Amino acid sequence: MIQYQLKDWKEIVPWQNGNCSTLHWFALTDAHYWFNFKGVEFPKYSDEIIREWKPENDSKFVDYPFARIFWDICEVIRHVENSVPNEIFQKINSLDKLKKYIELLKNWIELAWDESDEQFDEVYEVARGWLYCRRLDFGYLTGGPDCFLIRNEDQLHIYWFAEYQNDKGISLWSSHEGTFSCNYFEFIEDLVKSFKAFGLDMNKQISALLESNPTDLEIDSEQILTNQSQYEELVSAFENKKLLYADTPDWKHIVNTMNEISRQLESRI
Repeated sequence: MIQYQLKDWKEIVPWQNGNCSTLHWFALTDAHYWFNFKGVEFPKYSDEIIREWKPENDSKFVDYPFARIFWDICEVIRHVENSVPNEIFQKINSLDKLKKYIELLKNWIELAWDESDEQFDEVYEVARGWLYCRRLDFGYLTGGPDCFLIRNEDQLHIYWFAEYQNDKGISLWSSHEGTFSCNYFEFIEDLVKSFKAFGLDMNKQISALLESNPTDLEIDSEQILTNQSQYEELVSAFENKKLLYADTPDWKHIVNTMNEISRQLESRI
């Protein structure tokens, strides 16, 4: 499901630590990565933007340390584990419905919010929070896409929007929007396989670096090995359902708040 191409440590641009160049564990996870949703690769840069950028390599995928998306997936799964009930899922169970709900939230802020912190927290955050904690964070990318992971019963539904264009009107992403559904537990199992494979590749990466012992780099081998061990422990927790999962939301209160927002907007139109 999630795929990656780990860079060789010799290809990774060292980080600067004062006057020293260094490669720490996070830097060593530098890779290209993407999801493969039954043949649809996401996120993937468009042919047009690749021609515009003329990168040193021909990769059309995110170029960033894999550790980032690993941590972000672990964080979002803490919430996705709680299935969204049918009454709420029916309100956002298509791209069109999801977009309309997001637009509804924006309109409420502009037209109905009384600008008090109390109403913002008790209405807007309640109606918005359950959804956005299920949003996979791509905020570290220029024009990063929106990607929501919604579990309903035993099915996982993934929705993404990637409509960003640069100042020349060139779309960054090859797939502007899309959906993908699969069994939730199979999705988790597939992620675990990928995370374990990445861990094995990282062990090889670390061994190669330490055996080479480059004199032009500051290397904290003990810290790198500690971080690698922490990664493997987190993968194990992910596999064995021992993540610190979020508490089950008060879905009844959320439904009532969503309905209240709709009523308040209708009264102002």
